Amino acid sequence: MKHSVLTAEEKGLFKHQLQEWEKDFLKAHKPEDSTAKKALEEERSKSKALAKELRRKEKALAETATLLVLQKSFKHCWRRGSMIPLAVRKDILILVTQAHTDGAPFYKIAPIVGCCTRTLKRWQANEQDKQTQRINFEPTNKLSQEEREQLISVANNESYKNLSSHQIVPKLADKGIYLASESTFYRVLKEHKQLTHRHKQKEGSRHKPTPLVASEPNQIYSWDITYLPTTVQGVFYYLYLFMDIYSRKIVGWQIYTKQSNELASEVIKDIAINENIKVDTVTLHSDNGSL
Repeated sequence: MKHSVLTAEEKGLFKHQLQEWEKDFLKAHKPEDSTAKKALEEERSKSKALAKELRRKEKALAETATLLVLQKSFKHCWRRGSMIPLAVRKDILILVTQAHTDGAPFYKIAPIVGCCTRTLKRWQANEQDKQTQRINFEPTNKLSQEEREQLISVANNESYKNLSSHQIVPKLADKGIYLASESTFYRVLKEHKQLTHRHKQKEGSRHKPTPLVASEPNQIYSWDITYLPTTVQGVFYYLYLFMDIYSRKIVGWQIYTKQSNELASEVIKDIAINENIKVDTVTLHSDNGSL
């Protein structure tokens, strides 16, 4: 059974009626004046600007979070310009690619990784560096083991054991002997730890003096003799001054016309009487001219 499709005219609807209904509908929904239309457009532009600013801030937040994750998961220990092994490059490239995919730009990733932007892009393009393809070779004039032993033997000889490399080479040259350059002598001696001591006797040991520490007054005195100029050129008075290093108190001083141990001992005796202490209970320290 076929269903017949009725037209608008068959249903009692005519074209002029539809046009009138459309005009009435548009008139009912049309803004009353230009002010309302302008306000509506402003609201739409504000909405678009807020949506754009929101997208920008979301992108910046995601970028910052990505860089923080990269900074925590990666710590480089080389200087800019140094050659990085291929195995390390692969690990770096994985982190860099992930950070770039998450929204971080290369120019912000590069300082964290320790490379420039062009280097990161070259790694991504799988371009090989000429430095990684170089072949290490030994120089043709490299000293053999026998020559190095001969050099050490000559340096430890009785005639040269007290001399440095820049003194040994000229002396050998005066005899028509050339073993190596001064820099090579220096390098070989450094490898054998013979730059500072090549004598048979034991090397002198250096001991740091025990520091003096005062826990209360009248334990350690620091003293010095200071030159005091006079009106006569070349003639001085001498100030003997003693200070307690704990309390910073000037415990005694005298001015004399000459320097003498006897005069200094007299000042110490006066200080012992004034401070009511025994002379042998105080440690005297000379501060080499600085109080």
